[in-house]
Amino acid sequence: ITRFVNWKGCDYLKVLWFVNITLPEFSIALGQSVLNQGGWLPSLVDAMRFYSPQLELVIASAGNASTCATIRGVEYVQLNCRKKVRSAICQLIRKVNPDVIHIHGSEGYWATLPKETFMGCPVVLSLQGIISGYYPHYTGNLTASETFSAANLPNMLLTRYWIARAARIWRTKKAVREQVAFKNFDAFLGRTEWDE
Repeated sequence: ITRFVNWKGCDYLKVLWFVNITLPEFSIALGQSVLNQGGWLPSLVDAMRFYSPQLELVIASAGNASTCATIRGVEYVQLNCRKKVRSAICQLIRKVNPDVIHIHGSEGYWATLPKETFMGCPVVLSLQGIISGYYPHYTGNLTASETFSAANLPNMLLTRYWIARAARIWRTKKAVREQVAFKNFDAFLGRTEWDE
């Protein structure tokens, strides 16, 4: 971000994030339970507050109702995923008028939207891993009986989560979404040489 700010030759930059979860401080403001996942996102928000206080950050997530809140200088927006999300995105982009849009995660819904949805605004897509590269290793080369014997059966029945099912969802849905995203966008952020 710092290089981008310097490249533009300005002290002020407006960034619009699209994230796949509602971040903890926004969840608390909405009276919702806090998800125990995506911990790097609130850490990144705090780092941006500290190192780049001149940035204006707007964070959009999907939910069951449209709402917003400004918390410690960051504007959070929840878009109603039951309504026309693309039209809500266009309205949000018109309102925010961002210098750059940053989509966090290639496996989620935001990354599968056509480029035109973002109305010509520069978009960068963060890779949080490359699902099509690692879903074959999701079960750690354990057999189905090994994964089942290591699982907590009551928890599996209550949550309907088991490793074989999750691996299938990653292969048939998330990896497919990711391939669409890779075709949609030109600018990517990764963390490793393997990502590159």
